[in-house]
Amino acid sequence: MENFINAELSDTHFVYGRSNGNGRQARRLYAELYPGRRVPHHTIFARLHQRLRENGSFKKQTVDSGRPREVRTVQLEEVVLELIAESPETSTRKIANILNVSNFTVFKILKEQQLYPFHIERVQALLPRDFFPRLFFCQWINHQIAQIPNFLNAVLFTDEATFGRQCIRNFHNNHLWAEENPH
Repeated sequence: MENFINAELSDTHFVYGRSNGNGRQARRLYAELYPGRRVPHHTIFARLHQRLRENGSFKKQTVDSGRPREVRTVQLEEVVLELIAESPETSTRKIANILNVSNFTVFKILKEQQLYPFHIERVQALLPRDFFPRLFFCQWINHQIAQIPNFLNAVLFTDEATFGRQCIRNFHNNHLWAEENPH
């Protein structure tokens, strides 16, 4: 039905009325009246009539079609913003799971409030008091390598990840939601 122009659709509806709502009879009559045109399937006549009654238009109504939108209420937006204010490092996925909405909805709310995820960079400051412990560590590691040549093969380099009994925390995935970069 979407491939027909308005003139064809209006003729289709006119023929359906002349056939007293009988789709098969309307199809035969349409073929007689308009021999050079494509003849719509007999079910098209009834669907077109129904569409005109419901929408007042030949075109398909797209307002309430498709997957229903999630309800974005003022209350939902306030709850999302409260959760971010309480814990700015919380992920959108975690908030979406808590509130039972999509990750995209949470992300869109934050973006509309001009909040963006900034990557947290963990840095260390070298203080004067750190000199001797670092020197001691270097001497100790050299001693271990002298004793056991493959000692460094037994060392686990974590690349800023923390391993514990409760969790594995990778600091590369840390983000902070804010209006401006905190660094």
